[in-house]
Amino acid sequence: MTKIFIVLLFSLTIFCCSHQSKMQQKDAHDIAEASLDNIDIHVLKADTDVLNYIFPGIKRTEKLSKAELLECERLVQKYVVEYNSLGLERFEELQKQDPGVPYVKTSFTIELEEYGRQYIAVIENGQKIVYGNFFCEPKIYTRRAKEFVLANDGGNCYFSMKINLNTKEVFDHHENGHG
Repeated sequence: MTKIFIVLLFSLTIFCCSHQSKMQQKDAHDIAEASLDNIDIHVLKADTDVLNYIFPGIKRTEKLSKAELLECERLVQKYVVEYNSLGLERFEELQKQDPGVPYVKTSFTIELEEYGRQYIAVIENGQKIVYGNFFCEPKIYTRRAKEFVLANDGGNCYFSMKINLNTKEVFDHHENGHG
């Protein structure tokens, strides 16, 4: 009887974990699929100065397919969830340490649906690397479809990162300082 119970419990655990994992993967894909239609996103061919600044030594940009854009969005969304979790922890720590200081929660988190994106893709060392440039209030940048958005200061209203589409790694996250 005990063996049957253990086998049933083990089987139920595997089923539940597998089902939850599949649901999470489906949800992430659905979010990314829907967000392509609802976000301000542009794939740029960077001018020489911008390209040389981001990817020294690289001479040309690459195209991104819809599947690659979806993968970029999925990886960015996953990254931002972790970023926000750590940001909220930091926000709460600072509030406890300095209760008199009026910290603003949005300075510690990113609401990705409010950001425009510019992606620049290259092949670097045989890997497809995408530079993501993210900025809030995208509509104010009227030339964002053709020109790289660059801003000084602004905190996490302006941030960037690189995405390796081969390894599914997000790296080199930078955000502007506060002026």
